Amino acid sequence: MLLAPAAAEAIAPQEAIRLLNMQRAANGIPGDLVLSPSLSEGCSKHNNYIQANGGSLVHGEDPGKPGYTPEGAGQTLDSGGAEALSRLLQWSDTTNPWTLAPLQQYLVFDPEAAVAGYSDDHAIACARLRGGRAPATAPQFHSLPGSGRTGVPTSELNRDDPYLPQQLVDVPGGIVTGPNILLYTRGLRGSLPLRASSFSIAGPQGPVEARLVTEGTTNAIGSGASFRGGGVLVPIAPLRPFADYVVRVVWHRDADGALPATDAEQVVAFETAPLANPIDVTIRSERDTSVIAVSSPAPNPTLVVSGPGERVANRPLTAGSIRYKGLEPGPWTACATSGGKPVGYVQASVCKPFTAFGSVALKIARRRGRKSAVMTVPRIVSQRIARVTITRSRRSCPRGSGGRGCTRRPVGRADRFRVLLKSPVTSLPLPRRRPGIRLSARVMLPGFKVGQGSYLPTDVRRSWG
Repeated sequence: MLLAPAAAEAIAPQEAIRLLNMQRAANGIPGDLVLSPSLSEGCSKHNNYIQANGGSLVHGEDPGKPGYTPEGAGQTLDSGGAEALSRLLQWSDTTNPWTLAPLQQYLVFDPEAAVAGYSDDHAIACARLRGGRAPATAPQFHSLPGSGRTGVPTSELNRDDPYLPQQLVDVPGGIVTGPNILLYTRGLRGSLPLRASSFSIAGPQGPVEARLVTEGTTNAIGSGASFRGGGVLVPIAPLRPFADYVVRVVWHRDADGALPATDAEQVVAFETAPLANPIDVTIRSERDTSVIAVSSPAPNPTLVVSGPGERVANRPLTAGSIRYKGLEPGPWTACATSGGKPVGYVQASVCKPFTAFGSVALKIARRRGRKSAVMTVPRIVSQRIARVTITRSRRSCPRGSGGRGCTRRPVGRADRFRVLLKSPVTSLPLPRRRPGIRLSARVMLPGFKVGQGSYLPTDVRRSWG
């Protein structure tokens, strides 16, 4: 499931910091950043500088270029600190402009930060953060996602400038990976970078291939220096949906003056999000047959069809659809359900109303009597009026055709009359037999309603001779 931020919309600095605090707290990271007007002003001035110089997102400012200010350049005490920039302005309870930019996301979730400012002038999201939090007296661990989180995306397609963390460990940019796990420590690092003596991520099928970027990671593309006291764990491939994973990293601190060498384990457990399940039901009527189809990416959807009274029809689907013939006429509801943790999809259901139409099985006997034919009549149409048409025809063949190309031509005028239907049988009056004449009867009963049930028109035919 690729994480897709919401639509872009500018927001006030107070709202941006509120949302950022909410996201930090939801992941166990201190969510008490204090809004700094001076940091916000520095961002605003730096955005002006970017706009005045072609629009490329850059950190720092050249005093010789238009729009330069010390505050925008971050060269004053009030305006200095870590800076994150983005052309995306997406904010929600769970996303921010740097959601798919792990290098900069790492900065805005830094647990050491205590003060922040924000501006999105010129459609550029700029956040600046400063420290100031009291030092940790014992090792503390934080992460994004926080340990215990659920609904973690199974995959990410990140974009960041000037490079992605995965590129520092020889994973090409522009490919989908598992979710980047941002790792932080407090009170553990000395003046020397932390190292990881071991790391792993395990899921329902065992170990997962992953690579760890720390502040000591470097290659020709760049370095992980911004991950001070932590790092980023990158699963090489997307994770399984709706599954539990555990990350373990053993951080190692070298002896540093009065600080002894030590190892400390960081553990992050989380559950991935299920795959989306846009389930739907479509119903098509074919006279007295209702064809119900269920579409769902999740396997083995179930369907419950309920209608008038206590009657419930529940049958397995075949190739995603099912045909119900002869349902009791009236309003029905088709409810489909699919998904759930065992199959990795959101458990979802949808109900659609539909109307089942009834049909009447009028039957005219094959055999006819001298003056009539017997017609079987269901009780539901007893005492209703049907229209009857009686026609006569003679077989006509071209001379010398040997019986080929023959047609039937009408003989005389058709007889039309009405008949009162009576159950269980009704006598259908017929003309007397005549040699060489074929007799055809057509009985038509208009559609009608009984209570909430609608019955379709009936048209039944029979020929003799």
